[in-house]
Amino acid sequence: YVITSIEKLVDPALNGNLVSFDRNLCNISGEGRMNFGTNFDLVKMMSAGKFTHSSDSGKITIQAVLALDFHFSPEALAIMSEDMKLIPSLRSVNLNSEFNNKSMKDLLGVEVATKIKDELSLFGISRSLPKEFTYELLLNDVTLYWNDASSSFRSKGKIGIGFVGQQPVNLYVDGFVEIQRRRAGDMIDIYLKANESTWYYFSYFKGVMMAQAANIRFNSLISNEKIKVRKDPNSSTKVPYTYMIAAEDRLPRFLRRMTENPETESSPTDGLMR
Repeated sequence: YVITSIEKLVDPALNGNLVSFDRNLCNISGEGRMNFGTNFDLVKMMSAGKFTHSSDSGKITIQAVLALDFHFSPEALAIMSEDMKLIPSLRSVNLNSEFNNKSMKDLLGVEVATKIKDELSLFGISRSLPKEFTYELLLNDVTLYWNDASSSFRSKGKIGIGFVGQQPVNLYVDGFVEIQRRRAGDMIDIYLKANESTWYYFSYFKGVMMAQAANIRFNSLISNEKIKVRKDPNSSTKVPYTYMIAAEDRLPRFLRRMTENPETESSPTDGLMR
């Protein structure tokens, strides 16, 4: 069984939403725009890609493009993008793959995605990003699975970094992504590691985007910014937002959580420090 548009039925190579059910294998699969059901308030997350769900095992696997729009220092993001691009050993993301072509079109629209891809192919940069591109961080290849023990989506394998701020990167790095829906507030953690001396960490929870890096300039820039600069102009008492340097033990706790045996994982309730 297949549910999609008539155009996509005729030409499966087109982008667009599709859901199919395999009666023999009892698998559900699909592609297109995705919604993880999260609410990060002033942090906006958009996603597109493909998924498979095995009815027998209950396993869910997702290959996705994740794009996040949030208030952050443009100067700090510029430091991050340059850091990543200076490492020659990193493998490039294939922008011509079927997955990338479809997902970027589903995420940004055909016209915008095509314009960005053409400029990257011709010039290696996107000379003028369309106004529709508002993302501070775009990960263009992330494999996620559902972890029962933590009730969260977790990444596995390499992570493709598409854009950092206005700068294209298109390189694979090590790291982890975790997306959680919780009563106390939804959370997202992103750790991107190019090598032992080049890594960046973002963690959002309840109106606070925490960030940390191996790069001292990145950390100092954020630490020295005034509160009024770090606060989102659209934030309010009911819907707050600011960014700041992460607490010293936050990243080690996150890495320990991601690498420990899921079956022995603890179940903290504070929603902030784990």
